[in-house]
Amino acid sequence: MELLRETIDRGTTHKVGLRLEARKHLGVQPVLQHAKIFCIKLRNVGQIEVKTTPAYRRYLFSEAVIPSEGARNTTKSSNSMISTDLEYALARLPRSSKYAREPLTLTLDFSEAKERVRYKVQLTNYPDESPLLLEDRDIALKFPSTKLKGRISEERMRTSAHEFGHAFAGVQLGARFETVVVVPTGTGAGGYVKPNGKGNSAADLLAQVYMILGSRAFERLTLSANPLDASSVLSITSGPSQDIRQATVTLYNMLYLLGMNPEGGTVDRNFNLGTGKYAQFEQMPHSLAEKLGLILRDMEDQIVRDMAEEHSRDWYVERIIKLAAAGSMNEKEFYELIDRKLPDGDRRSVGTVNEYFRSIFERALVKPTTGEKRASADRKGNSLATPKERSDATMKFFSGLLKKYLARETAPVAPLVRTCEALFVAI
Repeated sequence: MELLRETIDRGTTHKVGLRLEARKHLGVQPVLQHAKIFCIKLRNVGQIEVKTTPAYRRYLFSEAVIPSEGARNTTKSSNSMISTDLEYALARLPRSSKYAREPLTLTLDFSEAKERVRYKVQLTNYPDESPLLLEDRDIALKFPSTKLKGRISEERMRTSAHEFGHAFAGVQLGARFETVVVVPTGTGAGGYVKPNGKGNSAADLLAQVYMILGSRAFERLTLSANPLDASSVLSITSGPSQDIRQATVTLYNMLYLLGMNPEGGTVDRNFNLGTGKYAQFEQMPHSLAEKLGLILRDMEDQIVRDMAEEHSRDWYVERIIKLAAAGSMNEKEFYELIDRKLPDGDRRSVGTVNEYFRSIFERALVKPTTGEKRASADRKGNSLATPKERSDATMKFFSGLLKKYLARETAPVAPLVRTCEALFVAI
């Protein structure tokens, strides 16, 4: 991103050499070639110098920079945008005036509030004269700003509470993410939290489930006066329906595909060798679906209890409003919003570190960074617990739920597989 930003800054500091079809500015309608805009070797027949304000360069950066497309696309897009604005300005200069004959300095500006390009023309040889202000040009932004000033709609505020719940529930357990967005996207989603895709331990997957359920928990906290009451689920929206699906899939995979159930077995339930399935399980029985639903509901209730104890409702409301106004935040900005220390390094979770593994390989492992140590020791909220302590407590609670609901729910072939596994460990 810094390289692309430099591309914008570098491109907009050159004087513009325009090879017009006539010697004067307005002899005929100019035809601008994008490749000529930044070429300072061309003879400046048009005698026009173009300047850009910081606001205009931010506009170029937000509209022309697409990281996946690279610097070449950035240069091409920004050249095209400036070319459009040059032609727009030249076409509106008074034809029977010295602006049509004298050297000019054209300043391109951008109003973020009104989403308009502004044009100021100064006669180069008459710097003391007042500049000519041309008609603004309205812009339909491809990537409009997510920031909002003034009052916020109910829909955006509900989305902010929903996405705040995802992010905050994850941060409590040390989970990592890239960005949180509360404005609608092209996919039809009202907002989203983009995880960073790292971490595959049981603790990481459990943190993912809690992060997913955080949306429902925070809807209960902000849409119900009594969020701890079971009836509070009647106050939430249908927005978390996709979250329920994701939480169910992650929980099922943990328990029945990855062998992360102390009360269950270890068996592959996909039965897919690449050439077709070698076996088939019957559909999940209703009784098991009910039990998995109760596990997820108990986990959600735990989040509501923990969050209600961790901070006051006013504390959450203040930060949810700030997130709604911002429209989006990266991980660093969100950590600053909730006054947490952000780990550095390779974006690993500091809540799911396996201390036993580290202890037995300590002499050979890369040492934790200073930032990771600070984040690991960060004690915030009324609980004054570290992410690791919260993660361990959550795992203990989860294990208790499995004993409560699934002690007898094992696949017919699972005990045999688990027995073989035990023999291997013993050997």
